[in-house]
Amino acid sequence: PYIKAIEAGAPMIHVGNMYVPTIEPARVPASLSPAVMIDLLRQDLKFSGVVVAGPLDAQHIRNELNPSDAAILSLTAGADMLY
Repeated sequence: PYIKAIEAGAPMIHVGNMYVPTIEPARVPASLSPAVMIDLLRQDLKFSGVVVAGPLDAQHIRNELNPSDAAILSLTAGADMLY
């Protein structure tokens, strides 16, 4: 879906909390993954728009991390905005 969105000129892409083991083998949600947001979106697909990640207060994220810590990880992993 990212390729089609980028080809259509989407100014913003949402990266959710799903696990993508073919891209991020370390069982890290996509919303916290530099492999998804930096490697895939920015480098491979050349997306230059806004990346929105989350929701970072989802229960399965909160089971592992404080939402504040998740926010820092998400921004470090390449997110521009947090949900």
